Amino acid sequence: MSPGLAWKRGCRPVHNQSSSNRQTVGWKPTDDIEREIRGWMRAKGWEVTSTDYNFDREVYAWRHDVRGKKPSPTLRISQQVLDHYPAFAVLEHLDRLGVADAIKAHPDTCLVVVQKGPRVTLEETLTDRGQHFPSRQGGSA
Repeated sequence: MSPGLAWKRGCRPVHNQSSSNRQTVGWKPTDDIEREIRGWMRAKGWEVTSTDYNFDREVYAWRHDVRGKKPSPTLRISQQVLDHYPAFAVLEHLDRLGVADAIKAHPDTCLVVVQKGPRVTLEETLTDRGQHFPSRQGGSA
């Protein structure tokens, strides 16, 4: 089964691709952000094995595929955040929001880093209804 097809309903990407096949995406983050995010994930013990862009939600995802029944750690960030912040600021938001700990504590949950007004927040997507509610908030832009 393709890695993206195993993702939870509501978090399923529109395009599924391996790291070596990124040209199929119509939008992607800058090379600097891509490199820094991969380094951040590697530092957490998650080598990126696939990336996806969900056109409907405008969310880019980096995933470390895990075999078996364990959920695969996946970092999801809205295009708005990726477009408006340089790589170092995105990493600061990830650390301030405790994104790695949240992914580890709730591996079955679809968490997304988003911009809400002047704040960058970590939201949980309720996959069965497609609704969102804030779970953590970071500092202002």
